[in-house]
Amino acid sequence: MRRQIVTSHSLQQLRGKRWFGRQGALVQELVGDGDASGTRVLVCGGDVVGAVRRRAPAGWRADSPAAQVTPVEPTPQERRIAEHAASVFDADLVTVELLSTELGPVVLELDAAAEFDERCAFSGQSVFDEVARRLVESPPVSYAAAADAASA
Repeated sequence: MRRQIVTSHSLQQLRGKRWFGRQGALVQELVGDGDASGTRVLVCGGDVVGAVRRRAPAGWRADSPAAQVTPVEPTPQERRIAEHAASVFDADLVTVELLSTELGPVVLELDAAAEFDERCAFSGQSVFDEVARRLVESPPVSYAAAADAASA
C-alpha cells in the first residue's frame, strides 16, 4: 500500500483525490508553522525539572539528531501544560514535547522513556541529581494515587 502525506484545506479537496473514494483517509489537523522546532519539557514527581528547545535545519524534524539543542526556561503556560499532561497519564518521570502555535503551546507527545541530559538542567542544578532526589525522596505519583484510592 502506498502511503503519502497530503496537505488539504478542505474536505472537498480530499474528495477530489481518486484514492480518497477507494480508501478514505486518516485526517489530522496541521499544527504549528513548520519551523521544525519544539520544546522538550522534563517533568518529574509532578514538577518541571528541566527543558530544552530543539530546532532542526530546514526539512528536518526537531527530534532529528541534526537538531540544535539549547537549554530553556519554559514559560509559565508551558510549565502548566507539561505538568498537567504528566498528571493526566499519572507519570512519575516523562518528557513532554510541546510545539508553539498561534494559539499557544500544544502537546505533541509524552515519552515515558524520558531521554534527557545536562542540557535540560536549570541554572545551578544537576538535572540527574534533581530527578534522582525526587524519585527517591518522594513516593511515585502513581503509587501515591493508588494508596489514596485504596484507603478511601
